[in-house]
Amino acid sequence: MAHLFRSKRIHAALVVVILVVAMWLKLRNLGHPELVYYDESFHALVARNLIDDPFRPVLHQKPWLPYDYTNWRENHVWLHKGTLPLWTMAASMAALGTTTFALRLPSVILATASVWLTWLIGRRTVGRNAALIAATIQAITHGLAQMAHGYWFSDHVDTMLLFWIEVGMYAVVRAMTDHRARWPMVTGFACGCAFLSKSYPGLIVLAVMTGMIVIVGLSRFSRRRGRGVEDDSQSRIGIRELAIAFLAFIVTAAPWTAWCAIKFPREFWHELSHVGRHLTEDVEAWAAPWDRVLFDYCVIIYQAFYPIVIVATGLAVIRFIRFRSARRAFLLLWSFGVLVPFLLATTKTPTATIIAVPAFLLLTSNVFARALAGRGPDTLLVAAAAIMALAYPIQAHEVGQGQPTTPGFGVIMKQNHWVLVQLAGIVLFGWAANAALRRARRPKGAILLARAVSLLGLVGMGGVHAWLTWRVGQPHLWEQSYYAVGETIRTRLPANAALIVDRRYLGEDIVLEFFAGRTCYPLDDKAGARVEELRAAGAEPFVLSTAGQRLVPLLMERPDGWTIYECKQAP
Repeated sequence: MAHLFRSKRIHAALVVVILVVAMWLKLRNLGHPELVYYDESFHALVARNLIDDPFRPVLHQKPWLPYDYTNWRENHVWLHKGTLPLWTMAASMAALGTTTFALRLPSVILATASVWLTWLIGRRTVGRNAALIAATIQAITHGLAQMAHGYWFSDHVDTMLLFWIEVGMYAVVRAMTDHRARWPMVTGFACGCAFLSKSYPGLIVLAVMTGMIVIVGLSRFSRRRGRGVEDDSQSRIGIRELAIAFLAFIVTAAPWTAWCAIKFPREFWHELSHVGRHLTEDVEAWAAPWDRVLFDYCVIIYQAFYPIVIVATGLAVIRFIRFRSARRAFLLLWSFGVLVPFLLATTKTPTATIIAVPAFLLLTSNVFARALAGRGPDTLLVAAAAIMALAYPIQAHEVGQGQPTTPGFGVIMKQNHWVLVQLAGIVLFGWAANAALRRARRPKGAILLARAVSLLGLVGMGGVHAWLTWRVGQPHLWEQSYYAVGETIRTRLPANAALIVDRRYLGEDIVLEFFAGRTCYPLDDKAGARVEELRAAGAEPFVLSTAGQRLVPLLMERPDGWTIYECKQAP
């Protein structure tokens, strides 16, 4: 079996299988018509409008009523998120039609490509076997499937950010041993695309490259090799490579950034400062303590793997100090370079650490690969993780937001105490078993047993992950009438129609505007005055409702009873 997995052809075939599974899991029911409020519905609407004018990202194509440009939920020119992800969604819909399947298809493609990039990076940092395990875990990570389906914070924007950061990180790894200018250029280009996807977080690529220059200058790396991994002593990167990367970054990011600053100056400078405010202010009630990240958001991302992820990261730190490994330095810079600033920031969002997932998975998979190969301490630690996962399993919970309702230190940590229990069990059992085996004369049988338990644990934890990902694509009672009512509005109402929507839930007016292609406003206590304002602005107002209205009905869309009313009092 070991000989089989040394074959490059077998590895290549397994990578193809992993990529097919990753794409298949995300394609399942991808075209469901539920657009999630807030993020996906706003991204979808702006992307739809970009089809008509790619260089003017707008929320409402025709803003009939006055709006506040500092409020991203109602403004016109929309620069709240990077335009590059919205362009890809617009291009997909332009080619395949204005459907939710076309809207989300770029996310599936980029999420699948990110799995491949994790394998490429891992092959050069932790070896082929560990890279294969990391790619498998990333392929079945349900958080990435949730983003592809639009259910989770920032959806395609964060999916594209992760993709370009992985492209940049792979280029940094290549630049460390291949000193041609092409790899720093790719690094800068990828960093520029990441910046155009979600602003400042994309700069982590250049930050890691700079950190590697400092570490390379201060350290003498060992000549220890991993299987299929270059000699660490050959890893070099310098100021020349950083300068090339920075120039490529400027060339990539500057044109669109300058265009926005010149064409839409007030929106541009407001949104640029808005991003910076996340560091020191509570933005939109997302301010949270440190344990919201470590014991809520990270638990949701890593699920059953989370305790062993923490242990593996700690091991990587210890082994870097002992062996001075450039590969570990790179992965640790990437992981902590994302995690630490986010822990220190005032505002904390659920998916902000998603761009460090490949680094943490590679550190963890290195331990898994060593465990399956029978490397004593790693084997015992993974076996302990498997035992603890069975004895004290993960406790499911919904992702939270902001400050906990109960005051005190570590409230969220205490709510998810199973993580601490598993951590304590892994460390104590692993230490005790390792000490016992050192004294034993014939530990081969025990190691073989530990390897078997490790394999079963890896399969079991992976199975939990895969099951959660499978559930993301399960059919639900989604609203099926949006396509039909949208088609009716587009074909039966005039181009200057404006719809006042009797909402059944928050944000339904934004969702309907995507399907209808006409500007929508909510039906509220200001509706009467809004009708007059719309008429004065040149729009023809209509009311859209599933409930009875004391107005003249014009059209009804079955089966859900959407009725379009003229803004005239019924007799």
